[in-house]
Amino acid sequence: SERFSASLAGLMNTFGNLGGWLSPIVTAYVATNLGWTAALTLASVVTLVSGLSWIFIDATKPLTKEA
Repeated sequence: SERFSASLAGLMNTFGNLGGWLSPIVTAYVATNLGWTAALTLASVVTLVSGLSWIFIDATKPLTKEA
């Protein structure tokens, strides 16, 4: 619904920026404690899961039921 599109865009922007803020901290922590292989594997898994989640989004389906 157009009514909630700005709120949804704001949430997407917030979580995108949150990931950008947390990823260097988490990567440094994992690399320090488990090594670079683990850090890069974690980043790859997160990226893969994020990318695959888009498969389940149907852009033609409305967010709310019309009254």
